[in-house]
Amino acid sequence: MRGRKKLILIVSVLVILVAGGIVGFLISSHLSKKSENSLSKVSENPLLNIKRSVNFPLYYPNQLPDNFYLDKNSVKKQEETVFYSYSYNGTTIVVTQQTKPPLMEQVKKTKDLETSIGKAYIADLEGKVVGFIVTDKTLVIISNANKNDAEALEEFMKAFKPA
Repeated sequence: MRGRKKLILIVSVLVILVAGGIVGFLISSHLSKKSENSLSKVSENPLLNIKRSVNFPLYYPNQLPDNFYLDKNSVKKQEETVFYSYSYNGTTIVVTQQTKPPLMEQVKKTKDLETSIGKAYIADLEGKVVGFIVTDKTLVIISNANKNDAEALEEFMKAFKPA
């Protein structure tokens, strides 16, 4: 019974974090329809300034398909959480990064993935498709604000690399 309570607590915290990330993003940024697609050029990477002010590694997708666009104005840090977003096909993907919490392995997974930065999986949290990439020190949470498109999230997640 105690293990079930821990699992419920962990899933509840993750749902709150994802919802907070989406709300924080929607409040703090205006989605740009045609921002640049990649953060691969160091001089154009807004995560580099934020990277210096957090105590965990940051990651971002690289070499995405043409229909994914970064909203550079969405890159924000609130306390010890980093947010940014991409748009694709008329919807928004919100990326939230924070220090990896303990017991992360207990979240119910619907699909396991491998990425270049760590183990990843797709999970169904109360009917919402959410992607998680778990590195040694960082938890990357990826949610799609408008769609439950697991294939697009999987493709997006596989493109992440260190900032």
